[in-house]
Parts: sequence; C-alpha cells; structure tokens
Amino acid sequence: MKNWSYCFGFAFSIHSDVGEMCTGAIVNDKIVSIKQELKNGDHIKILTSKNQKPRYEWLEIVKSQRAKAKIKRVLKSINYKDSELGKDIVKHKLSQLKIEFNDINITKLCDQLGFKTSMDLYQAVGSGKFEISKIKKAFAEIGAQTEKAKENKEQLSLEISEDNLIGSKDFLIIENNLQTIDYQMAKCCNPIPGDDIFGFVTVSKGTKIHKRNCSNAKDMISRFPYRVIRAKWNN
Repeated sequence: MKNWSYCFGFAFSIHSDVGEMCTGAIVNDKIVSIKQELKNGDHIKILTSKNQKPRYEWLEIVKSQRAKAKIKRVLKSINYKDSELGKDIVKHKLSQLKIEFNDINITKLCDQLGFKTSMDLYQAVGSGKFEISKIKKAFAEIGAQTEKAKENKEQLSLEISEDNLIGSKDFLIIENNLQTIDYQMAKCCNPIPGDDIFGFVTVSKGTKIHKRNCSNAKDMISRFPYRVIRAKWNN
C-alpha cells in the first residue's frame, strides 16, 4: 500500500459500495477518520454506515485517479436522484399552492430564490439543503411584484390619458397598418390598431406614433409637451 493512501481511498479500492458508505476505520486497534493516511503494514477495518454519502471535498484529498473516478460516478448518481426527488417535491408543493408547474413559473421561482437553473433548485430541495416551505413565501413575493408592476403600468396609462395630453386639441388621424412620410410607428412600443396612442414630433425623423403606456411616454410628455400631438386610429 502506498504511504499516501487515505482511509476512504482504500475503501473505494475495495468496492464502490464500501467507499461511498465509509465513515472511518479502525487502524491498528485505533478508530480514525476517513481522512487518515494509511501506511504499509497497517491493520485496517473499514467502518461503514448506510447514512453516509460521498462529498465533493473528498475529491480534493484522494490521490488515486481510480478512486476519484468512482467518487465522481457516485456523486453524479446522488445528484441525479436528488434532482428527481426535488422535482417531485416542488411539483407537489406547487400543486398544494394551486400554482401551475411549468417552465415560466419555475424560472420565476429560481430568479426569486437566487438559483441559476431549475436543476440547482431541485438538487437543493432533494438533498434537504433548501426548505420547501420557502416556496410559498417566494411566490407571494412574486405576486406582489407582479401586482406592483401592473399598478405602475395602469398609473402610467392614466397619467397619459387623452385628457392629460397637453398638445393641440386637433387629432392626427392614423391609417391602419400604414407608414407614411408624415409619421411612423415607434419601434420602442410598436403600436397596433386599437391601442391608445399619441404622436411625438422628433427633431429629424418626423412624427413617431407611441402607445400611451409606452415606457418612454411619460418622460417625453413631461420634457417636451410642445412636441406632443393627439392621435387616433381611422376607424
């Protein structure tokens, strides 16, 4: 036996099942940890437990490439099992909350909780590193943020209503689906027939037609009210 061998490295050399359950050993009648270095002539009895699982830090200690390969295979298998278990747990939790289990909602949940991918979320849940009860709070916060964004949008639309437009009382009549030399549809909001709209006279590109709830509308109207033109579709 090479003098750099560790207890759990030796356990893996016996069998993968022994290695992944190794909790330590009795070496020369003395109980030692899995990180204990072994030497030629040592009398060794490997201690195991069904509750033991390999850890990534083992890869930093073990020197045998064969043992490393075995540890990686076991870790990959554990991660897969944790992910599948975590996915089932999350799906069940969302069902309890009456929230549809789909990519959109899972992406929102990951963003809210700080997970880069759904796999990271599932592994954390499946391994017990993340408390499943936190999902309810996360979706409550997502709902509050969505409602706030909706209120802001409605408030912006209200502030830029027809009665609040400062420009001329005459209307610019917009023909459906027609771009002319006199006006163009703004690309920032892409208004379509039926949208509440207004015109804005630019410096060099004629009049641009914007939705009243365009993200740029409030700034344009407050800074350049003299460039605002009332507009409506030709019905």
